[in-house]
Amino acid sequence: MLNILLVDPNNDRNSKMSKKIRQTGHRVKACRDFHEAVQLLKEDNFDAIIERVTSSDFFITNCSPFYFDYNKSKYIAHYIGDGENTANKEFIEIVTKLAFNNLKETKDNIFLYADKNVDVMIIEPTTILRIGLRTIIEGTSFLNYAGEAKTAYDAVPLLEEIHTDVILIGVNLKDGKEVDACKLIKVRYPNMSIVVFCNIEDQEIAFPYIRDWADAILLKNCDKTDLIYAIIKVVQGGKFIDAKIVKELLVKSNSEVGKNPLNLLTAQEQKVFQRLALGKTNKEIASELYLSPATVRNYVSKILRKLNLPNRSAVVSYALKNLYIQK
Repeated sequence: MLNILLVDPNNDRNSKMSKKIRQTGHRVKACRDFHEAVQLLKEDNFDAIIERVTSSDFFITNCSPFYFDYNKSKYIAHYIGDGENTANKEFIEIVTKLAFNNLKETKDNIFLYADKNVDVMIIEPTTILRIGLRTIIEGTSFLNYAGEAKTAYDAVPLLEEIHTDVILIGVNLKDGKEVDACKLIKVRYPNMSIVVFCNIEDQEIAFPYIRDWADAILLKNCDKTDLIYAIIKVVQGGKFIDAKIVKELLVKSNSEVGKNPLNLLTAQEQKVFQRLALGKTNKEIASELYLSPATVRNYVSKILRKLNLPNRSAVVSYALKNLYIQK
């Protein structure tokens, strides 16, 4: 029998999940957010944590790593679904195996599960990368391999014959013909999500496309978990940018205040700005920077005033629009 901690802001889903977990013979305690979870972690030992991942964040902004600071909980399972469909026998069996056997799908003891199948197509000129991506897709229970092409130009006619929800694109972004083909795909199939793979040296070229035709940008050496997260996020209507890219692209290195409004911000305010641009909440920022939520609120107010922005959601658009790049 496992002792499981369930983290989900929706009380109805929490109730459904808790009921199903208890029916399988496991103990469960439920809470609504990370801060409530921390209190429970201080009071009890848990074998696994189940945390719901939502599409409301602009980027993945969960507090997973912090759980391990408060408790010796073995593993975390993230799930995407309505609670009723996800809380099935298969999922509970996965959590059980997760806690006892260290599933291969885990990254840093974190596991992702979804109850919706997603069709994925691959566009990548390098054979070995196409094989690797296909292996990941076929090895993930809720992903379906839809087909592949070497170039975006070749993929245009193929898309008339096959169905796909997501396209993984690893083409040469310096090739105007390929970029035009990517744009054409997005125009013809606006409901289809596009995940761009790029090399570290091409990240500056790729980043503006998140405002145009791309829904996610990943480095070609990204982890499997980041790839799966990106696919789920874009299917849900969200955006995803590799954390390594965000770190490089979010702040523009410029010594002249007049050319870079971010130089109006103090060092601490810039740290808060970066996390606001990632869509993080005040609580999450407070946890990461070891500040109180009240202090973070004060920083947010100062940032909005200095940058002349109406609200925190405008920070995301501001960061993307101005394309701050750290050289």
